[in-house]
Amino acid sequence: MDAAAADDILLRIEALRGLGGDCGGGGGTKWILLDNYNQKVSKNFPHAIQLVELLGISDASMKNNFGALWRRAFKEKTNGLGDGFTTRSYLNANFVSVGDGAGNYVPSKSNIIARGSEHAADIRNHIDDAVSGDGESVDDDNMEMDDAEMADVHMEDNNRKEVIRFDLSVEVQILSNLPTPRQILRCHEEWTKATQHAFHQCSGVEEMPTSFLPNVLHCIWSCSGLSMTYDLLRTSDTLRRVFNTTQQGVKRKQPPSEWTVESCVQFIHDEIDFTGEVPIQVQTMLHSMINGGILPRTDEGIAIKYKDNADNTRLSHVRVMKKQRTCNPNATAKSKNAYVKRVADAVTKATGDALGPNHSPDFAIAVFNKIAAQFNVVLLDTSKTCLSYAQLVAACLRSKFSVRGAGRFLQSLIAQSPAILKSFIPPGYVKGMYEYINHGNLTFQIMRKELITSKTANRSADCSYWILTHPSHLLDQIIESSLVDGSFMQSIEFSKLDDSIVVVFGLDKGGEMTGCAIRCVNRRDGNSSDHTRILAAVEKAAECNENFHNTFFHSTSPLKSFLQSIVDDHYQVLSVKIGNEYRCVTFTPLPLMARCTKREIIVNITQVYTSPSDDGDDIDWYNENLPSEIHAASNTLTVRLVCSRAYEVIGLQFLTGSLAVIASIQFRDAIELTKDQHADLASMLSITSKQVIGFPSVDYKCYHALIGIGGSSSSFCCGSCMRNKNLFHLPSEALQKYRKPEEEPATKDAPLRIGNNSPEECYRRVSKWSGDGAFDLTAADEKEVGSRNGSVKHMSCLSFHPIKNTGGPLHIAGGLISHHVENVEKYLINEFDLKSQWYLDALEASTQVEVQLQQFARPSAGETSDYYTLLQQHRESLRVALELQVLEDKARAALDRAVDHNATLAEQALLVVVAEASKNVDNAIAASLDEATASNLGHQNKLKRALNKFLPLLTKYLKKGNKRPKGPLQYRLRAAIQSVGGKFLLQHGGSELTTDNGMDVIEKFEEVAAQVVSWLPEDTEEGKRLREAFKKFIKVAKKLSVMLSYLKSQSKCDEKKFLEYLDELIAAWDEAFQNKYFLKLHHLIQHVYDIIKMYGMYGILSEESMEALHKRINDLMALCKSQSAEKRIAATNAKAQTICKPECAAALKVITEESTGKKRGKGGYNINRSSLTTVPTEASNELETVVVNGEEFAVIMNGQGHLPIKWLELYILVSTGRVPQAWRLDTQMTAHCDQ
Repeated sequence: MDAAAADDILLRIEALRGLGGDCGGGGGTKWILLDNYNQKVSKNFPHAIQLVELLGISDASMKNNFGALWRRAFKEKTNGLGDGFTTRSYLNANFVSVGDGAGNYVPSKSNIIARGSEHAADIRNHIDDAVSGDGESVDDDNMEMDDAEMADVHMEDNNRKEVIRFDLSVEVQILSNLPTPRQILRCHEEWTKATQHAFHQCSGVEEMPTSFLPNVLHCIWSCSGLSMTYDLLRTSDTLRRVFNTTQQGVKRKQPPSEWTVESCVQFIHDEIDFTGEVPIQVQTMLHSMINGGILPRTDEGIAIKYKDNADNTRLSHVRVMKKQRTCNPNATAKSKNAYVKRVADAVTKATGDALGPNHSPDFAIAVFNKIAAQFNVVLLDTSKTCLSYAQLVAACLRSKFSVRGAGRFLQSLIAQSPAILKSFIPPGYVKGMYEYINHGNLTFQIMRKELITSKTANRSADCSYWILTHPSHLLDQIIESSLVDGSFMQSIEFSKLDDSIVVVFGLDKGGEMTGCAIRCVNRRDGNSSDHTRILAAVEKAAECNENFHNTFFHSTSPLKSFLQSIVDDHYQVLSVKIGNEYRCVTFTPLPLMARCTKREIIVNITQVYTSPSDDGDDIDWYNENLPSEIHAASNTLTVRLVCSRAYEVIGLQFLTGSLAVIASIQFRDAIELTKDQHADLASMLSITSKQVIGFPSVDYKCYHALIGIGGSSSSFCCGSCMRNKNLFHLPSEALQKYRKPEEEPATKDAPLRIGNNSPEECYRRVSKWSGDGAFDLTAADEKEVGSRNGSVKHMSCLSFHPIKNTGGPLHIAGGLISHHVENVEKYLINEFDLKSQWYLDALEASTQVEVQLQQFARPSAGETSDYYTLLQQHRESLRVALELQVLEDKARAALDRAVDHNATLAEQALLVVVAEASKNVDNAIAASLDEATASNLGHQNKLKRALNKFLPLLTKYLKKGNKRPKGPLQYRLRAAIQSVGGKFLLQHGGSELTTDNGMDVIEKFEEVAAQVVSWLPEDTEEGKRLREAFKKFIKVAKKLSVMLSYLKSQSKCDEKKFLEYLDELIAAWDEAFQNKYFLKLHHLIQHVYDIIKMYGMYGILSEESMEALHKRINDLMALCKSQSAEKRIAATNAKAQTICKPECAAALKVITEESTGKKRGKGGYNINRSSLTTVPTEASNELETVVVNGEEFAVIMNGQGHLPIKWLELYILVSTGRVPQAWRLDTQMTAHCDQ
């Protein structure tokens, strides 16, 4: 059977929708093939049943009723299709499933409905029964509803008759064939005739204005209680009462016998619960409309005249019959209940379309205000008070709620005060939030592979990762959003580039996720996580070259080619501006030019092409293989817009010189125009093309993994040149020329990693020498090969031009700050703390502890010691006492038994002797214990126990590299840094500064220095030397602060100013830290100048936003941690994309600003104690002491140890990290330098 009518098709889709996600078969979500059978689909899914086949219709019928692109309409939920369904792509085929909840599932070959299966046959039978009205009969015993709760509604539609049974106990039910208001409104003649008559009666004017009819309808429906929401049970009931229809079994007040003006007003007051004064115009209008025969009464019931979708006039009769129990009313209850909301939504939209923009709600609001005044209540306009789904989602994400958790929380609030909160929270808020989160997101692929999970590559696991299917779509969205909200900056404002779009991408690991993200630099104030979008992510995998090759940069990954074109500057973005609307399209102009070459494309606009269809289904859209490669002869392009018959701009076409179509690109969202705007499109239209200039914004660890270098410990660890790290101190040619312009540079710059020195060529040679890994090189050969090939060990993931290697502005700044503090700390340790009395006492204590522990050691064979002899005697006494105690217990037990059994005199005498011997032994044991106490054996045992714990701690403390402060100056330096806002990373032993407050430390380094140098008096030789050294350190800090402020600036940079700051910094650095150079300082000296000289920018390319993105993604993943990997990735991806949607981003910004506390007053830093290791501390003033043989000991280890009091402070430091009180800062800051 081929259902050719659109109504029949929608009925069949509705019947399928009513079965739920499992399609009535149980066992979870089921998927149905949406596509036609082509070569790929036939190969992958030869047995999958198509949607049209399951519905019992043909593809031709769908095209006739819904257009050639009906499948797309199904996916995008347009033309009445796709509501309540979810679509997914699987193995190059599109599938559909019932229910929005299916968004948490993905198709697989196990849950796809097969052709010829019993399940498919059951579904088909159910659909046919639902359309024909047949159902299974059931016994009376199975029916649990009363007769009064059931009703049969007979509808006669010309030659067609249909019986639909439904449960009247449900608040809202829908009659599937009842015409919609839009269809009723199509009867212009009847409505116009009645309204003309009413208008003439009210005004006396013959000609009725064209805008009067919509206003009349709005007034009638507003005061009649129908409200155009199409609550059909109440509507049909109201219609029956209005038109004097009778209903069997229902007792109601009879309507007036004649409809006069007065009876109309009385009816409004009595029957529809309307209060207040009804305007005379509305009274007359209602009377005229009722008597005008718009909905005539007949013997058959209510006759409703309307025009169907084919514009044919039809007549439907509705009447109520006696209930007949012939079918199971629950068979289609789920379908009808779901149908209620969809019809209501459709009617609400149809009402808006029908009434147009001219109708005003002023009358309804005036009536409501009168009612409010009468009952002493307040009128709330929910259109202004009700939160949007975007605002709810933003609050949900900010509060770290899952959607269901937020739903339960909101429900609990509504239960407390439903009358108030319901006006602020939209209905169906949980489903609405789910729909908002999952709507309009870009598609992505989820995969699993065996990946390395440890830094040493000795462990691997099965890990999940995902990649956007079309990364260029994300780039288009990012640029469009900045153009629309007005935050887009021209590149010349922050760089030397003219008319370009600058983007940066980064890869970094945070927590268990390694992500790849991108942001547009042209966005004003866009260097934040709010404007950074994720391209791909992998869970639990290590950040290494092999994993990158197997995931993001696999040969089949769309991300590899996209990012390669980004860094090679091969992309162009075509920006289409029509009024205030923007659409962007990324494409690749051919032929390709050399990478990192500036290219300007001139765009010629030709006449607009208007498609004869509404959706442009006559055009072969080229949207699957994007970005498109377009031949641009002489750097010139010819383009034209594509419009539909409905005055919508739906895409654009690239043309040849002869106006032949090269490619057609369809916009994701069409631009709607009015007829006048369409006619004046040429004056509103602007199309420009801008080149995309891309940079990797990653730290050096990630950059090494991308280009295949072993790591920072390699001899040639610079990612831009072939300089050996032993020569990092050499100045660049540019710096030498700045210092001595008249002289030639004494040293030349190292060769860049291009041409024969590129990572690709280096790896090719390494691979050749190792036989493609067939044999292992010796250590000497490997060193030789590495020195000749720039320490390249692996195949590069992407090919970078050295000029694009920024080094990571954030990480370079952090590295310079950390090395400055580290060098100062090393100076204090080596020059002062290791020579201090404290450290010398610690060394002496280590020796003395070892000597004391020797007296407690077991002596060698043939030797003895006082302690060991006494210990052995005491142990022997205890052993004998224990044995005698056992004998005594046995003797007493025997004596008791002997008394009970009339023992002989001899036995009793023997027991008396044993008891006497036991008494003598007790006296001997007491004497032994007295001797042990007299010789302090217990104290010596506790001393031994304390020294055994103290020695390993002390030995560890004295080792080089231990992070415990070696003396007061090292401690005071760290404490002073924390007092000005610095923080130390726990994962690096508490010695490395974080980058977030590093600039505060450098800017306030004079305050830090003052706290340190105050430890030594000025008049001492050491004090003078310390102060002289800190003058140099302060100078470095000042120059470093100026340099870092300049590098972090988001403004345009000048290479001359950079060289000026660099020269001052290097001069101060050499004076303070002679030749202590490292990779990041080398990059600053050698390569940052080249970037600034060529592009005129640096700080704006920072990876700071990529780092901030980690926390947000990890928080989102934590909300879905109980789900499977695929579901967790899908949910996290959807929420991450939702955060960047304009409405949600705006709401999130407001919520964040209002919920973030302000920093305290000047100097109001709070020391973050959570960044320090906290362990139980034994304070000296809290410990008991004992005196043994004239020497004082501290009681430690909960009374189990005795330690000489002279070592107590040292013991507390090495065991807990608490320093002596004398070391504290002069200002007695609360911060301390625990681990």
